[in-house]
Amino acid sequence: MRERQLSNGCGHCDALQGNFPVHDEAMGRVTASGVDGLDTLLVAACPVLEWQAIVHDNSGGVMAI
Repeated sequence: MRERQLSNGCGHCDALQGNFPVHDEAMGRVTASGVDGLDTLLVAACPVLEWQAIVHDNSGGVMAI
């Protein structure tokens, strides 16, 4: 499609992951250690209107927990 997109990937093998395995892993970490169990992978500036469009898009590309 030659478009930019957010995706979840494995840090070891660089394979793309869907929302389901990522959701399970994130919830497991939160259950075991609270929010501090989550790793910060990136801190970036993002205009509010762009972020709202990503978070509130119901296409299934991004899931806010």
